[in-house]
Amino acid sequence: MNSEPAIPAGIDVRSEIGCQIFRRRWLTWKVVPLAFFMIAWDSFLVFWYWVAFTKSGTPWLMIVFPLAHVAVGVGLTYYVIASFLNTTEIELSSGQLRIKTGPIPWPPHRDLTAMDIHGLRLKCGSANNMDVYEIRYRTPENREKKLVGGLTDDQAEYLVYHLRRTLGLTGEGNA
Repeated sequence: MNSEPAIPAGIDVRSEIGCQIFRRRWLTWKVVPLAFFMIAWDSFLVFWYWVAFTKSGTPWLMIVFPLAHVAVGVGLTYYVIASFLNTTEIELSSGQLRIKTGPIPWPPHRDLTAMDIHGLRLKCGSANNMDVYEIRYRTPENREKKLVGGLTDDQAEYLVYHLRRTLGLTGEGNA
């Protein structure tokens, strides 16, 4: 890329002394149907256990059987709440990179130097019949690790452009 790409939708850029901060909100229209599904799932489980615990002589199987469903419900609820509230911040300065996600805890938090990153590449996956991109980096030990994910193609290309430029990385597919 010769010219700087335009700031894509869903990314806010803030410049401070000595660094740039790229902020991406997780909330998209895709999480709304998932929220309705989560409400239905959790409501059914609350109803199930209300019946199980208020009816005398309830068989133990009625309490034990849906435990896997409860685990799925807890994970789904956590993901939906995180999707509504979380942002990922990429703080980029000369030779330094910090990635933070919050307010709901979500890995990975990263503090890296330019020497920790020996290459970057985009990895494309699919979620809900849409392409989803993640930025991956190569460590000094030649291992590939996820840097940040859940991006659209233009968000990923924009961030990779700035990461390469600020950290002094060259090449298009150097991870």
